[in-house]
Amino acid sequence: MWLPFHQSAAPHKRVNLRSSRPPFLVMITAIACWLAGSACSWAQRAAATSYSRQYLMNLAAQMKMESENRSASNDALERHLDSATILAVRLRSGRAELHTTSADEFFVVEGHASLVTGGSITNPSGTTEVRGDSVRGGARAELKPGDVVHIPPNTPHQLLLDGAGPFVYILVKLPAV
Repeated sequence: MWLPFHQSAAPHKRVNLRSSRPPFLVMITAIACWLAGSACSWAQRAAATSYSRQYLMNLAAQMKMESENRSASNDALERHLDSATILAVRLRSGRAELHTTSADEFFVVEGHASLVTGGSITNPSGTTEVRGDSVRGGARAELKPGDVVHIPPNTPHQLLLDGAGPFVYILVKLPAV
């Protein structure tokens, strides 16, 4: 970002550039290198990753085929797209869960499910990632493609499928603040 120089009413002092050229050039070169390094560093941090709907649906189809070729011991098939973003394909209802160190963001891609949140977990086990049989006394919401859900940390939740097909969603894990 370039900022305009502020002009003052005071007369300008002349600087003999010939006598200050080596330190002046060194200073300008150092600043240019620092700016270039900062811009490069910022550009590396600001890189974005994009996943098209077609890519996600192809990946979900592949995950479903893989699950048919083996006995799935987990309720959800998950593929980590990056450190916090997961493509999840549920073939059946999940267990109740609660996360103490993260929030969940769901972006529904395909299918329908009910999400139960709040209340309490029956037969809980674990400390930071609590799992249990079901959520008792929670609120129920129907989920369909295009819906977005935010589940805060320490909130019991459970996805329930109606058996009409797989439920595909993007899950983003957000660290608790």
